[in-house]
Amino acid sequence: MQFARETGARAGLAYESDDLSLDAGVSLANIARDYETGFGPSSFKGRSRRIDIKGRWRLPASLALDFGAD
Repeated sequence: MQFARETGARAGLAYESDDLSLDAGVSLANIARDYETGFGPSSFKGRSRRIDIKGRWRLPASLALDFGAD
């Protein structure tokens, strides 16, 4: 049997101009799990932090450069 508690949140910003589009965000998550197994009780606690950005740079001649990072 497993009991889990998870919480998470993300905040983001967006920017748009004629030549450039940017989206960026920060997210946080917490998780706690408790297990009941044949070997006895066990637990896990974890936390994650994430930053992401993606964008598009519009170039001449109907070209565009898409980019991003995690």
